Amino acid sequence: IALLPLVLYQCGSVMKSIQKDRLHVPVLLLLIIVLPLFYYKKKLVFIDCILSLCILLSQNKKTWIYIPIISMFLTYQANTADTFLTQDTYKRVYDSSLNSLIERNANTIDRLAVFSNKQIVNQTFHDTIRRASGYTSTYNSLYNSFLYDTLHMNVASNDRIKNNDENNFFYLSMLSCNTILPHAYIPLSYKETDTQDTYSLYQSNNTMPIAYATNDLYSETDFNKLKFPYTLDTLYNHVIVTKNIHNKDKSSFQEETPTITYNDTILDTSKKNISVKKQKEITLQLSNNQKSKILVITFHVKNNDAKEPVDITINGQHNHLSPTKAVYYNHNEEFTYTLSSNEDIQKLNVVLGKGKYTISDFHFYTLDEKQVLNRNKQVDAFHEEKSTNMLKGTIDVSNDGYFVTTLPYDKDYQVFLDGKKVEYEKVNTAFVGFPIQQGHHTITIQYKAKFKDIAICMSMSGIILFGFICIIENQKKRL
Repeated sequence: IALLPLVLYQCGSVMKSIQKDRLHVPVLLLLIIVLPLFYYKKKLVFIDCILSLCILLSQNKKTWIYIPIISMFLTYQANTADTFLTQDTYKRVYDSSLNSLIERNANTIDRLAVFSNKQIVNQTFHDTIRRASGYTSTYNSLYNSFLYDTLHMNVASNDRIKNNDENNFFYLSMLSCNTILPHAYIPLSYKETDTQDTYSLYQSNNTMPIAYATNDLYSETDFNKLKFPYTLDTLYNHVIVTKNIHNKDKSSFQEETPTITYNDTILDTSKKNISVKKQKEITLQLSNNQKSKILVITFHVKNNDAKEPVDITINGQHNHLSPTKAVYYNHNEEFTYTLSSNEDIQKLNVVLGKGKYTISDFHFYTLDEKQVLNRNKQVDAFHEEKSTNMLKGTIDVSNDGYFVTTLPYDKDYQVFLDGKKVEYEKVNTAFVGFPIQQGHHTITIQYKAKFKDIAICMSMSGIILFGFICIIENQKKRL
């Protein structure tokens, strides 16, 4: 698409050459024109190639006029086959009740998370509402790795590019999603605050701030030596920095071997071969009541039918392994579920997708919620001001440490501390941060795209040069 003007220029050059009877068609060019027919077998492409070939071979000065006519006809035929947005689809995506509920609470929302199967990961609902989810080809690789390699969030899509909002305590809290629109399962610390029609809004006072300062530091070198999920609470209770800092703090996660029963029968969790012709729902009972606990479950998945995907949902958290021949194979062969609730987790509601697959190497880990629940009260919160900048506001820092943001790290930020531009670095494996000293500070963070000024100069130069060319051409015609 970006090079389309050059393609159009080439087409114009060809038509101009035909008009002046100066076009010589090499045999190789004819082969190139026909070549797409072997790969892109559609009638319109076939017709386009045949007609274009006939025009090129005719070498008639007047035949060039048929090219735009044929192009317009084929374009019309191709576009009328497209399906446009229907009223029913629009109503499913845009719901007046949902938007009214969100707009009414906009001033209290830091970031909004929506647990939905709909394609609304990029929908903001309101001009001031921020989201942690997203789906774009120009995604931030560090942020993507943070979600799926550091937090080990469940992969619910055919690829890892789409970042869904998930019922994951560490995801929601670390990215300041203090407001959610959930399904049946409500994550830890969230309580219903408002409703409208069939929608309920839940909010939490325990999520981490949009930005904050802390002196609880942990070396990235030591952090990379930890295994999942012992990384989760370590990351949550510290800021991971590249400096060599010796920190003896240990993870509070504990591995357990709970007894799991299905229909009063104890299950062998060493290895399970599953073959289901259609989706099946089962309920598993846990012998150890997970009271006030965050539960992490991991297991390996082997797909025995490569043409079909593997889908397993536990307590509303969905994992998907794409078919082997999928265009964007997601490599999600280690299913991970990070479950939390305001109530005790006594059972696992499992939905097995159809297919043939083997699950093995089960691991169960638990973390007492007290280890993470009040972390936001142990840091110095950033007081944000309304601004067109990425971040602007003030902070009172208790101890020398680091200023931590939820802005994915990139090289094109401009950070101003008390009016002076300062250097910043990558913290928490994926975000913008920098050292900060005790005291009251004003902070402004801007983003300036690389080569933006050069691009503007090039565009303006092109416009000016085009203007000169037009003037010169007009003068030549007068002469």
